[in-house]
Amino acid sequence: MFPKNIIVYRLTEPLAQQNQTDLEYRLMEMPFLCCGKHEMKRLGWVDPTGGAQDALVYGPAGIMGIRLLFEEKKVKPSILSRMTNDKIKEIEIRDQRKVYRKERDQLKDEIILNLRPGLPPERRKTDAFIIDDEWIIVEAASFKKSEELLSQLRNALGSLPVAMLDVQQSPSAVMTHWLSQDAAPKGVVLGSKCVLRSSISDKGRVQVSDVDLPEDIREHLESGMRVVELEIKWEEKIQFVLTEGLQIKQIKLTDQMVETFDAERENSGDHQLQHYDADLTLLRLEMKRLLPALLSWFGGESD
Repeated sequence: MFPKNIIVYRLTEPLAQQNQTDLEYRLMEMPFLCCGKHEMKRLGWVDPTGGAQDALVYGPAGIMGIRLLFEEKKVKPSILSRMTNDKIKEIEIRDQRKVYRKERDQLKDEIILNLRPGLPPERRKTDAFIIDDEWIIVEAASFKKSEELLSQLRNALGSLPVAMLDVQQSPSAVMTHWLSQDAAPKGVVLGSKCVLRSSISDKGRVQVSDVDLPEDIREHLESGMRVVELEIKWEEKIQFVLTEGLQIKQIKLTDQMVETFDAERENSGDHQLQHYDADLTLLRLEMKRLLPALLSWFGGESD
């Protein structure tokens, strides 16, 4: 259904590949392939619907879904450390000498190389949605993961004219004002969680799980702390944590929206592809309402 965490990017100009066929053709040059026997990592594009179709792009009018799949073989740090220490002890006893850092690192690499063929690969996926050739929404909780996907999309397309959201007013300052003055904008209800950070030192951080305790919150704010994450509910539809970097995290749909999603899925039929189609349609509609409102809260986009 709805993504749990998203990072939003603005398309600064229309993509050259504006339809599914063109985008599909580009992504087909970088399909996902499983790790080979001696490979540690692979990534590539797969069907975003989870196998309901045989294509790398899908979406109803106005939105296209894509999915990047990562496969990686990992050696548990505890196992690698134990095997490395055992090898070091063996060398030190046998050769009567001390093993230093450079050789220790070489031993680690040799152990990984020997273990590589038998390691079971782990997989993770990252989904993204291109909405009306205006936005790219990446389902990710960190900028590192979202940038991984954008980098691969940029490689596939040759270029990718996107930029992170940039607004006129500091989100941290505005959210601090909301909380200190109880002045949330129209349609916004402040939730029960927030994260405060010291304006003097990045080490000063307080996580508050009940903002209904005004005296405690006021004391932190008066000491110079600022809001860097704040839970809000928007128009009785979506609840999420908004960060100072305009990440939208821990998204939850209200009961009203869950009922809407369930109804749309029921009307769409029983097929997996029809469910995905209905989900994307509602995602597009809600994002086209939420994103302009979010930008307006902070004075609009920067020129």
